[in-house]
Order: sequence, then structure tokens, then C-alpha cells
Amino acid sequence: MKQFLVTVFIIIFLVSCKKDNSKPSWDIDVELPLLQTTMSIKNIVNDTVLLINSDNSVSLVYTNSFYDFSLDTIFKIPDTTIEYTAKLSNLKINDILVSDGVSLGDIALKDKEENGPSGSIYTAIINGLNSGLPTNIPAIPTQAYNNLTLDATEYFESLTISEGFIDITIENQLPIPITNLEFVIKNAGNLQTIIDDAFPVIYSGETVTSTKVLSNITIEGILNGDITLDSPGGNSIIITDTSKSVTATINIHDIKISAALAKFPNQNIIELNDKLILNVDNTQINELEVRTGNININIFNTLPQPINFEYKMPKVLKNSVPLTFAGVIPAANGGNAGVYTNIINLSDYQINMRGLNNDTVNTLNYTLSASIDSTGQLIALSLNDSIYLKSSFSEVIPNYAQGWFGNENVQQQGETDFAILTELANANINFDEVKLSVSVENQVGVKAGIFFNEIKAKNTNKNLTSILSIPTEYTPFIVEKPINTGSSNVTPTFNVMNLDNSNSNANELINIIPNKFYYDLNFATNYTETPPPVGTGTDFIYYGAKVKANIDVEIPLSLIASNLQLSDTIDMNITENINEIESGNFYLFSYNGFPLEAVVQMYLLDDSLNIADSIFIETNTINAGNIDLLSNKVIDKKITKLNIPLNKTKFFRVLNTKKIVITAKFNTKPDNEHVKIYSNYEIKFKMTGDFTYKIGVE
Repeated sequence: MKQFLVTVFIIIFLVSCKKDNSKPSWDIDVELPLLQTTMSIKNIVNDTVLLINSDNSVSLVYTNSFYDFSLDTIFKIPDTTIEYTAKLSNLKINDILVSDGVSLGDIALKDKEENGPSGSIYTAIINGLNSGLPTNIPAIPTQAYNNLTLDATEYFESLTISEGFIDITIENQLPIPITNLEFVIKNAGNLQTIIDDAFPVIYSGETVTSTKVLSNITIEGILNGDITLDSPGGNSIIITDTSKSVTATINIHDIKISAALAKFPNQNIIELNDKLILNVDNTQINELEVRTGNININIFNTLPQPINFEYKMPKVLKNSVPLTFAGVIPAANGGNAGVYTNIINLSDYQINMRGLNNDTVNTLNYTLSASIDSTGQLIALSLNDSIYLKSSFSEVIPNYAQGWFGNENVQQQGETDFAILTELANANINFDEVKLSVSVENQVGVKAGIFFNEIKAKNTNKNLTSILSIPTEYTPFIVEKPINTGSSNVTPTFNVMNLDNSNSNANELINIIPNKFYYDLNFATNYTETPPPVGTGTDFIYYGAKVKANIDVEIPLSLIASNLQLSDTIDMNITENINEIESGNFYLFSYNGFPLEAVVQMYLLDDSLNIADSIFIETNTINAGNIDLLSNKVIDKKITKLNIPLNKTKFFRVLNTKKIVITAKFNTKPDNEHVKIYSNYEIKFKMTGDFTYKIGVE
């Protein structure tokens, strides 16, 4: 039958054709599908924010961080400096010990000098010595021994003493008592009297000592001593040794030096055990581990010889070894102090701040010892000479800190972008049953109370604002403290403030479609807590730990809306030879499965995907889907056919377009009723063309 019809068609065609020189042609009408698309709620909002409920109803779920808080806002290790100056008063020289005396031979010779070889005292002493027999020594009248030399130059050449003591010790080795002994010591140079002392009687074999105070006096290295003495003599004295003497020993000790030209012995000039209390008011730090930070050491030496030192912090440990460093401070030279500098990296050091006896907090214990080596040379020192230590802790950032972080109350204000419903920015929407929560994730080991002074939603595009009303039960909003497991991977506490239309204005807040949130809050650490016993605090923080606040929004798609727009970009599907098309019409079929009527428009895109033209001149409305009155759900799609009248120019512009955007703007009806949207709701569009072709035959 098909073959028969084709044969008949050819015969009719041949009979009707005229013989001429032009090409034969005829017109033919063809209807073709040009494009089609299906749009759902996913064409409005991103898949990632869609929550499909068990009944296929749809909710939009948004999470947006609007605030984070690091405890270093209120908890910091302050830069701290230890300073210590060792003046010359901290230095010492060895006790100065010099002696001289008058022997029995000196007494005999003094008598011979004054009375000749027949002098009774000389004769008695010499005869007794030579005979070995007991002899009587007559009374000795006053004898004077001047300019006895006391040489202290093995200690110093000049010594100015602000405070000190001098002991004069008289030892009587003579076989007779000595009476009325007076002892005067003077500087050999300026003859200034250093001491003048007297001893009424010193018996044979007796030693006596007298101590005098030295104050603001300069002593020379060479001293002169003047001694006067007498004696009642003695009977039956056996003389075996005329070198036996009355000896005076001078001991200068416990000296505080104002100035000196001296030979200083090996000695420690500083022995310091001290502590530094960190200036961290209202905070108790028990311990911390340093992530980064330094100790900057500067030591200045004005002494004209090097100084050895050792600095130690017994409670600052790395691999269980206390922080210790030592060095040599160069001698001063040419009026310029010798300087030692060093920077100690504190990274990974563990610092126990409970003190040596674990009975305090915020405490850094340290020891400093410094010494000089004896050079055997005379060194000039003055009261202005000193050793100055400056030890600075700088930029200390803890990896971990533990203690009690105080009752701080810090106000925080700020504004953050809020990417919610950006696709609906131009729509007028009223949502119902919005659920809003402020969730606070706390990794910082401290309990806190947050006072939300104001949370304000802003739509800066439409100049709209809405202030969140917060129930009194969340004033303050308590943020619980996490558990310290000893690991930096702290499991945070999650603290949630749930808000909806029953206890706040959540609907109003979200209905303005905010793009920013402003916050004003006070963060109160250890809210309602009192300081614990010293050293027992359990607050903690690890590096990088934060308090993070999010606003979480769940919006059931039950809404009143106008200008709620779905759109899609579609490729035109014209496979025919456009040059053979004479004319035609376009039609748009819609299959609406939404319970909303919509206004449709189509846009032609150029090669740069910019809108070049629109298709519909008049408003075209498509009907809402058929709704079951019992379930209030769409049960059938509503089909609408729209004619697209175009002039010839626009007709061929459409034919030559490669991409078209189709939009559907929905409006809920009636205006005051919320319409619920389900995930299976969709709208399908199909565009067809009814074309007349001009076909030629060779």
C-alpha cells in the first residue's frame, strides 16, 4: 500500500510539472521539537542545602559561621624582663692578713742602743742565753719601735673601704709580761692613722685581740706600725731563744669596697636565687608548653676583667633538662662595657610556674651565678663598676597552658557575610515554621557565659534589618568546658540555643533574606566561678583552640511568595537546514507540577552568553497543577500551550540562536496562605516549531 501511494504521488507530481528552465520546487509543512527542560526546586537552591524529609517535603538547611573567639584575646603571656645589677659592693677581696713584732733580741738590742753594752737588760738577756741558767730580767722601761713595715701589697695597693672591720691580735711569746703596749698603724704614704689601740697588760703566753670598725677610709698597701711597750721584768727566767717576740697581727675583713686597686682572687661575685612573678592579673598559670618564644640575654660588664656566669631556670625543662646557659662576659675596654648577648629559643620547653615548692602560680624561678678568675694582676675598681643583667621573655606563644584563666569579661563586636537564599534575593517571600539555632562549639578548656547584646540580620540590598529576640533562658548562654584528655585533639562541647517562632522572631529574621549578620556580645570566662585554691585550677587551652559560633537555619519550604523564579539554560535543537525554512510558528508547552501559577519568559543568548533579546512580548501565565483537596498536594500536572507570535526578523533570530534561557516566576495563591513545596514537584517545558520548507528539485 505504501509503495502504491508513493507511485501515485510521483505520477501526480510529473503531470503537474511544467517544462521550463527554472528549478522545480514546492512547499511542505513540518512540526519539530526544538528544546525541552524540566525544572524543580533544585533550579532555585543548591543541592547541598536541600533536606528531603520522609514525606518528600523539602527544607532548606543553612549553616554559617558568624563568630569565632580565641582565648588569646584575653589570655596572653606578657613580655617579661628580669633585671639585676651587681655593684662593687657585691664584690669582695680576701681577708687581709699582715703581721710584725718585737722579739726578746730586739728588746736587748734596744737597751744596748740606749745604754751601751753594759746595759742591765742587754746584759741579763745575753748572759742568760749564753749560760742557759735562770736569770733575772730587770724591769724594762718604755721602749719605742717606730716605722715597722706592714706590707699588704700582695692583696692591694689602695683600698677605699666604706664598711669593714680590723682585728689587732697581740700574741706574747716572751717569758715576761708586757705592759702599756700601744699600737699605731698609719699609711706609709700619706701617714693617715688607720688605727690606734692600747693593751694595759699581756701576760707571757697570752694572746689578746681588739676589733675596730673601719668606715670611709682609704688604706694603702704599705702600712707603718709604731709600737711602744714596757715590762715589769721577771725572776729566774730561762732564756733559750731571743727570737721569741711580741707579735701584732692585723686582719682586715668583711669589707665593702668603694674603690680599689687590688688583686682579686677567684670568687663568685653573684649568687642570686630569685623569682619573677608574671603580671597576669586575675589569672593563675600553673604550667605551659612553649610553642614559640625567646629569651633575649644582654649582660654588660664594666669591670676591667672578664666575668664567668651561669644562668639557670630549674622549672623550665626540655627533655627533663633544666634550661641552663653559661658564658663569659668580656672585660670593659677603653671606657666601653664588655657585652654578652644571646637569644635562647624556648620552643618545646615545659614551664612549671608553681614555684620550687609547687605552692604558688605565675612564678618563674631562676638562679644566676657569676665569678671572676684571679689574674694575679692589680685591677682598678670603683663603686661605679657593675654587672648589669637584662633577661627578657618575648613573644611567648604557648602550645598548651593550664591553670585558672580568671573572670574576664570581653566585649566583641563584628559583622559577617551570611550566604542564605542568595538565589531568592529578588523574590518576595514569607516563610513559615523557620527553625534557627545558635550553636557554640568550644575547644577552649574554660566555662563561659555569652551575653548576646544584639544579633541583627541585614539585607543590605533592600536596606532591611531585623533584630533577633533571644529568650531570657539564654541570658546568659552558658558554654560548657570540654574535658582535658592530655591531647591537643580536644573534643569540643556543643552548646545550642534553639529558636523558632514560639520563642523568638525567627520567621521575621529570615524573611528579610539576610546577607549579613551583625553581633554584639560579651564573653565572660569562668562565669559564676570563684578562684580555686592556688595551683589547683584546671582551665586549659591548646594552640589553635577556638570558641566558634554558628547560626544554623532550617527553613521548611512552606511559603508565601511572589517572583519566586526558576530558570534554566537550554541548547536549541535544530538539525534542519535553516536556509530552506520559509516561515513558521513556535509553541511552548508547559506541564506544571507546582501548586503555583507562573509567568513565563524566554531569552535569547548571544555567543558570549549574554541576553540578546526576549521572546514573549506580553505576559504569559501558566496554570498551577491540580491539587488534591484532602492532601493539599499536586496530583496532576497542568498542561498549558502558549503560542509564540513572532515577526519574520525575530523568527529567524530564534532559529539562529544556539542557547535560550527559560524562566518561570511563581506566585502563591491566595496571597495569605502558605504553600508547601515537595521534592517531587517539577515543571516541564517543551518548545516546538511548525515550519514551512521550500524544497527544490534539480
